[in-house]
Parts: sequence; C-alpha cells; structure tokens
Amino acid sequence: MAYFSPFNRLKSLLLHGNTLIKSGQCNLGVFYIKKKNFSHFYLLAVILGCYKMYYNETASIELPFVFLLHLIRRLYETVFIFKYRSYSKMHIMHYLAGHFYYFSVWEIVSRISLLSTVTCIVLVILQCFQFYLHVILASNTNHETLPHQFPYDILICPHYFVEVVMYIVICYCAGSKSAILMAIFTTLNLTISASYLKTSYEKVGIKKYAIFYGVY
Repeated sequence: MAYFSPFNRLKSLLLHGNTLIKSGQCNLGVFYIKKKNFSHFYLLAVILGCYKMYYNETASIELPFVFLLHLIRRLYETVFIFKYRSYSKMHIMHYLAGHFYYFSVWEIVSRISLLSTVTCIVLVILQCFQFYLHVILASNTNHETLPHQFPYDILICPHYFVEVVMYIVICYCAGSKSAILMAIFTTLNLTISASYLKTSYEKVGIKKYAIFYGVY
C-alpha cells in the first residue's frame, strides 16, 4: 500500500487543501484539521510582528513594516477572500510547522538593518500583484479548471511564483545562511505543491507550466 510508505507520509505532511486532495494522500483522520485554520499562522505572526516593532526589537523599520503588511494582507485573504471547502484539510504537523516557520522568519527579518527604497517598492509591487492573483483564484468557483486571466493562462500557480520571488528578495537583503535556508524551504515547499496541481490538471487536459515559466 503506497500510502504507508515513508515518502508518501512526508508528502502528506507538506501538502494541504486542494493539493492534498488531488494528490490522493489525504487520510481524513484525527491528524488533519481544516485548512481555514491557515489564518492562525498569520494572526500570531501579525501579533509577533507588532510586538517586535512596538518594543523596538528590530534592526530597522522598513522590511519589518513591509513584511507586517504582507502578513496582514494574508490574514485578510484567509478570512475574507478565500472560501475554504469544508473538506479542505491540512495535516496537524503542517499547522504546527507553519507557526514555527513564521516565528523563524520574523527572527530573520528583524535582523536586517537596511532596506533600499527600490527594494521596498519591489516588495510592495509583489504584494499587490499576489493579492490580485489571490482575488482571481478565489473568484474561480470551478476547482477543476483554472482562471482564464493572465498569468493563469500560462502558469498553474503564479501566486506561488510571486511568493518565491518575495522570499528571494528578502534572502538577498539578509545575506545570511538562515535566510538562504528560508528561501530554499519556501521554494521547495511551493514547488512540491505546484507539482501535484500540475499532475492533477494534466489528467483533465490542462497542460501548463506549474510555477516557473519555461522551466517547470
């Protein structure tokens, strides 16, 4: 039984929501919780960010402020934009890892001492673009097809691509080993999720690049 292999168990921890369902890894038992609990990640991360900025526990104000805006936006999206289906789940370990991840990201972001105006503008533009992509995705009521608007006409997960770019920019600004690991983890995690969506859409005749145009 393939599901009980260690590799498949690992995959079931990484995947969530639509990717978990489409992968066939979802065993809806006691170790799975509703995907709408994603909002808990962002709520606690927003509280942590406000605490750090209020008590001046950051090396600068620019990147923590931009990252806090990102978290507030994601919190807003998970509560008001996305309509999670009742059977959309994630593994409890994914849930716990999410909290640890954002705690770790704040530790990295807090130590970045300087952020150029150009970098701030780039991050804000990426924020706005990802919000646009999420609104389009949330408005798509047919989960067996993709939205027709750009860039969903050429990529299955353009919102994942934007997320990867944002963390690469943060990694570039930080220049630390921990920031590099953060960017690598984010890229691998989102690429794995995108790969399952790519496979599932190919089964219904939709063939597009998953996350990186011209590459994969």
